[in-house]
Amino acid sequence: MTQGADEAPAGKGFRVLVLDRGVSNPYSRGLAGGLRANGVRTVLAGAAASGFAGVLPVFSRSGVAGQKARKIGDGLVGVPLLAAALVRLRPNVLHFQWGTFHNYALARVLRPLTGAPVVLTVHNPEARDTGYRWQPAMIAHADELICHGEALRADLLRIYPEVEGRLSVVAHGNYAHAIERFERGAARARLGVPDEGPVYTFFGQLSERKGVDTLLRAFRLHCDAGLPGTLVLAGTVIGVDVDRLRALLGPHGGRARWITSQQALPAEQLDLAVSAATQVVLPFHTATQSGSAVYAMTHGRCVVSTLVGELPALLEGRGVLVPPRDEAALAGALALAAEEPERIEEFALRGREHVETALDWRGLAGDTLRVYARARAARGGALRRLRRAPAGAR
Repeated sequence: MTQGADEAPAGKGFRVLVLDRGVSNPYSRGLAGGLRANGVRTVLAGAAASGFAGVLPVFSRSGVAGQKARKIGDGLVGVPLLAAALVRLRPNVLHFQWGTFHNYALARVLRPLTGAPVVLTVHNPEARDTGYRWQPAMIAHADELICHGEALRADLLRIYPEVEGRLSVVAHGNYAHAIERFERGAARARLGVPDEGPVYTFFGQLSERKGVDTLLRAFRLHCDAGLPGTLVLAGTVIGVDVDRLRALLGPHGGRARWITSQQALPAEQLDLAVSAATQVVLPFHTATQSGSAVYAMTHGRCVVSTLVGELPALLEGRGVLVPPRDEAALAGALALAAEEPERIEEFALRGREHVETALDWRGLAGDTLRVYARARAARGGALRRLRRAPAGAR
């Protein structure tokens, strides 16, 4: 049968090496699973001590402060493991996830060594920390680029107009492969929060751009209005003064449950916090997309978030959207859980149905295969032109 223009190319023939030291974020694990479901030979190279089955420990351990000697040891062990994987897999696509120096160096070495094209997923258009310092060089080097939405694509084309023609949109998949669902009452009991009334959960990094201060002010307004509910904040503290944040609740501090750490929280703690929720509240000041929102929707929880980045496209008709930095509007959204619980549960149901169908990894991996096919065609053409060029022009 002739393949239609909108059909994904068959996975047979693709041999993909996915490189992502941040495999604790389930994105690459979902992608690798979706590729395998499409018949693609796939190796996922990640960080040492990641704790996930099927991940080749090529990178030094990430997200861990100190441990310099162990990290050096990880790197030394990772070199022969990567070499063996290259011999065994003979990849014809190299798919990187982050614009780090390590990835840039690997891309510069592996592309000519294997003849495989480099595909890069660009998760954010501009640097948020030092881990993005080499992203512009990585973007320039990649044969094809992937981002997760049209708003992000527009931002990237504004910053890097030269990537027009090699930048594709493939949505961020769901977290069905990565989460553990708990019954709401059982999760509340384990967290020590009341079983009665709404629970509002924030999870993720407690950083300024995530809008935690706006949430705390909104919850204080909610409590001042005499409305019921408990606030749960679960995540890693990043550059904020927790005592100052606690003070924003005024006399209602006892209605908040703080589950915070300087290190990443265990996955079970996050799953309990989301499972306990009536609403998951993510009031970003700025964002391009939100894996956290998809995570909460996969759990079957109503998401309240802001009109930034890709969030309106994700949540329209399936969640509650308010302007960023608007505590009064956010307090109104919190009130819905107390005053219109049936409406909130309908949003939760629609959200889960959407991520389980439109954001299924097998279908998204099929979209990704189209990008790989273009990258291989472009790389093959470049190699043919190089071979035909006079020796002095190479």
